Formats: sequence, structure tokens, C-alpha cells
Amino acid sequence: MKSRLYIGAVHHRRMTAPAHRFRYRLFMPYLDLAELPDLLDPLWFFSARKSAPIRFHRADYLGSHPASATRPLIDAVRELVEERLSDRPKGPIRLLAHLRCFGLCFNPVAFYYCFEPAGAGVAAGEEKLHSIVAEITNTPWLERHAHVLDCRRSVGEAHRFSFDKAFHVSPFMPMEHRYHWRFMTPDERLRVSMRSESAGRSVFAATLDMRARPFDGRVLARTLVRHPWMSASVIKGIYWQAFGLALKRARFHAHPKHLRTPPDSPRLSAPTPPTPPTTPIERASPPRSGLSGEYPSGEDSSGGKG
Repeated sequence: MKSRLYIGAVHHRRMTAPAHRFRYRLFMPYLDLAELPDLLDPLWFFSARKSAPIRFHRADYLGSHPASATRPLIDAVRELVEERLSDRPKGPIRLLAHLRCFGLCFNPVAFYYCFEPAGAGVAAGEEKLHSIVAEITNTPWLERHAHVLDCRRSVGEAHRFSFDKAFHVSPFMPMEHRYHWRFMTPDERLRVSMRSESAGRSVFAATLDMRARPFDGRVLARTLVRHPWMSASVIKGIYWQAFGLALKRARFHAHPKHLRTPPDSPRLSAPTPPTPPTTPIERASPPRSGLSGEYPSGEDSSGGKG
């Protein structure tokens, strides 16, 4: 069994005025999609087929588009990657995300780790990443946006990506940001680092650092006792951090779709295309009704504003 439970913390830090930082404990299931639904059904309180207190619900993941929601998630992920990278991942697909808990599920970001198949230039006992899909959901708009990150050209153990911000996530962060993301292949430790800069200056950083635990009933029971309402805690954290930033008088940035040029204003020339990145860049789809560097909170992969 390749599915695991990751337990750890997320840390966010805003470097521009007003300075702000926070750290939350959290857990996230890491599910091999080929092991569903059989992985969850034997566990009391869990299900991937029917209603249950804790449930894998297909529409919570890559489900904002009707055509996508009707297909098995593993197929939808493969098709999305093939559409963006012109190459279909043929190995395991593993999802790092929160599950629906007592009818509520919110993922500021869900990660889909797509692996190369065994034998495809991969040494025995090792796993090689083909790509990573980062599906972001903002709040309160509940739009989704998927970044597809190409790992095939990565050198060394870390997978690094740089690209311009293309999706409005936090009302306390402007769109004029450039992202720098760093991933490690999940193993006994899972780590994701994200940094954003503006005008060459670092303005925000987020880190997700977690350790693997077995995905079994005993570990899950202990974890749920400590964190019984994970999705609710995520949402609460987002708005609590937003409240803190508002008290600090952080500048508010309206959603770009709400910005309109007045009729009597002079027309502006078309914007200059962004400078191509020097590292692999995701080919982002248009926003749909969905970590691009900061979360709805401005900073958090589990919740919170930065």
C-alpha cells in the first residue's frame, strides 16, 4: 500500500508591511488513487462510495467542470496533464488533500503527484515524478485554478518552478507577483516551499513540512481525536488571519474580475506579455469556479491569511 497519512505543520510569513506570520498543525491524507475505494471502505467512519462522516467525494477534486466530474479522478488528472504537457503520465497518481469531514471539505490547495511507471528509466525501488498538479481554491469566490508543473527536466532531488501569478487568491496580495515553488518527492518526509516576490523583493513565503504515518485505523483514530474538524479549522484559520490583517490595516486588493475601466477613461494599450521563466513553468488554465504562492488567507496551505 502506497497511501499514507502526513502529519506536520504549515508556516506562513509575510515580509512586507504589515508583517504577519503564523503556524498551524495539520494532517493530510496522501491517497494512491488506484487504491480507492477499497482503501477507505474497511475503515470505520470512512468511505469512498457512500455517505460517511469522513468521505472521499469525487466532486471535491477537479470537479468544477461538468465533463471532468463525470470521469474517475485518476483519469481526469492524466487527461489534464496530457492537455498541458502533451505527455500522459502512466504511473501512479497520488493525491495530497483534505477529505470531506461531516459534509464539509475545503482545500486551499490539493496536490496531485504524478509518477513515471516502473521500469521507465526508474531504478528498482525508486519512484520518479513526472509532474505535479496544484489545484488551488480561493475563498470566498470558490474559484479553482490548476497549475501543471513539469518535473521531467528537474535536476537533483528538488523540483523547482518559477512563474508569474495568474490567479487571484488573497485579497491582501496583489496580482503583480512572481512565484518560486520547490517540491521534494514525497517519502518519509513531505516538504513544499513557496515564495513570492515583487520588483525583485521577497514579499511572502509558505512552507508545508510533514512526516509520514501509516494509513491505518489506529493512526487515523488518534489523529482525528487531535484534529476532529480539519476542514472547519482550515476555513476558520483563513478568516481569523484575514481579520488580523484587516486590524493591521493591510491593503485590500479587489478581485481582478471586479475591476472595470470607466467608460470615459482613456483606453490602455495591451499589456506586455510576461517574461518567460528560466525554470519549468506551468501552463495554467483560465480560472474556474479554485497554492499559487499564497492562499485565500494569503499564506496557508491549510488555512489562514497572509
